[in-house]
Amino acid sequence: MPITQNIGSLGTPPSTSDPLSFASRADELLGTALPARVTEMNTWAGQANALASAVNALATQVLEDAEQVALDRVATGQDRAQTGLDRAAAEAAALSATTSMVTSTSTTSLAIGTGSKTFSTQAGKQYSVGVPIIAVDQANAANYMAGTVTAYSGTSLEIAVTDIGGSGTKAAWNISVAGVRGAPGALIGTATGAINEIKGSNIASAATVNLDTATGNLVHITGTTTITAITLASGAERDVVFDGVLTLTHHATTLILPGGANITTAAGDRATFRGDGAGNVRCMHYTKASGQAVVAPTVAAGLTCLATATVSSAVATVDFTQYIDSTYDEYIVEFFNVVPDTVGATFRLLASTNGGASFMTDGYGSGTMWCQPGGTPSGNSGGTASILIGAANGASTTVSHGGYAGTVKLFNLANTAASKLLTTQATQMMSATNTYVTAGSGSIQTNSAINAIRFAFNTGLISAGTFKLYGVRKAV
Repeated sequence: MPITQNIGSLGTPPSTSDPLSFASRADELLGTALPARVTEMNTWAGQANALASAVNALATQVLEDAEQVALDRVATGQDRAQTGLDRAAAEAAALSATTSMVTSTSTTSLAIGTGSKTFSTQAGKQYSVGVPIIAVDQANAANYMAGTVTAYSGTSLEIAVTDIGGSGTKAAWNISVAGVRGAPGALIGTATGAINEIKGSNIASAATVNLDTATGNLVHITGTTTITAITLASGAERDVVFDGVLTLTHHATTLILPGGANITTAAGDRATFRGDGAGNVRCMHYTKASGQAVVAPTVAAGLTCLATATVSSAVATVDFTQYIDSTYDEYIVEFFNVVPDTVGATFRLLASTNGGASFMTDGYGSGTMWCQPGGTPSGNSGGTASILIGAANGASTTVSHGGYAGTVKLFNLANTAASKLLTTQATQMMSATNTYVTAGSGSIQTNSAINAIRFAFNTGLISAGTFKLYGVRKAV
């Protein structure tokens, strides 16, 4: 409601400065103007109060309308949130339904490995033939078998496993459809730090060793069973350490060895194998723990130093129990500064047919001729218990005098049809100035192969000396 009442003027007020008009003006003010203005002001006040009431009512209505709008908006937000929840619940229910069709469990006890594996599981799943699938150990996700479905009927699921992780036999599996495994990527570029490979669990030796199942790039092979084949995927490489003595049998495809010959391992020997496609597996490197070559080089006849023995503190014997076999037709032993610790001890050689487990105590025949420079030759018989080297009256026990130096040549030790023959040559110092020069020969009277030899004095110890065993290479 608008205010329409105007307030009029009170006119000219009476003044004592104008006594002539004072009375008339006072009458006009009090009798006419002032009552009229009071009436006008009352009307204006009424209109103002009405306006204030109307404004208050409007303000109240505006506030109520604003509150309703806010409530309406809250309700709209709640409706939208509920709609989102409803949609999420529907999608979760649909996902759950879909997931349940491509997942299952199994309690079938199976060893982790490649090849065909059959699980007993739930029926009614979407396991079509050819679908990629994975079975994961419920206790440890690092243990798994992955491949493709080859058959699914009722509760029987058959998988062709091509990829595995971990090892052992498991009986609690989570099974699910998996994505198709991508092609191997190329590893190129420069590493900015160390690349550490994994050492896998030991693998027991067997006729066929499957290195595809190795759990690391480095594995130890235990046991002594002869290995005739190795399985390894094309391009894959494994480093192997042998913990025992066994035979690696050369094969033209499944076990291609250096030199095309069998290898007898020793504890600590190391090898690198690589799959070469089409079932071929090559031994790329083989390192003997002894440091010896796997395959002797093809060279003209000559000497190969096979072993050296140095006596720095007194010992009873010096034995060579390795390297004496059919590889060489002739062996030579060089010895020098060989000193006895007992006066009058004679220098002797013995032979073994069992790799040094024991040495023959009979069946020898030998003799030597000796003389001092410019003197008259004399001879000694070595008897049947050992081969005599040098003169029978021994050498000085003083190391600085030089002891014995010389060679022994042994022929056809691997011959199993005849006795073995040998020759000896030695210089022995009886004192600082007394020299004996000797030459001799002998036989080892057995048809068994000789595969170890021993040097010793007939009494006392060897207090010093160096011995070197050589094989005389055959011309090839």
